[in-house]
Amino acid sequence: MPTTTEYDQRQDRIAALLENTIKVLGPDLVGNPDLQEILNRMVDQQIAGRGIRDQRVLDAMRIVPREKFMSEDLAEFAYYDTALPIEEDQTISQPYMVARMVEVLELKPDDRVLEIGSGSGYHAAVMSRLAHEVYTV
Repeated sequence: MPTTTEYDQRQDRIAALLENTIKVLGPDLVGNPDLQEILNRMVDQQIAGRGIRDQRVLDAMRIVPREKFMSEDLAEFAYYDTALPIEEDQTISQPYMVARMVEVLELKPDDRVLEIGSGSGYHAAVMSRLAHEVYTV
């Protein structure tokens, strides 16, 4: 059982993380019920609906805005159940595949992750919601 000090430190870290998330995501997601509804639908239908059960993974997928990791001209397709092209002839993986890969990792809050071949950074962003540190190359 964590001590009061450990609990307070954990709460402070969570508050700082939330504040940083709001800064990074900006007003597009925070306070935008339409976008949040789209994210929720994607998670419920494409991810949870296909067997992903780790609640932390589902929560992370609801938070990370996939459209921020691709060109603006493809943003309208961000929540479709498909991989999409990004720069350098690469693709951003479909949301279900990202969730499945992250779930299989069974990341813990104290874990450190090194991702080689980060592509758009979307997968790393999702993992950053679950692990203590994520490094990408």
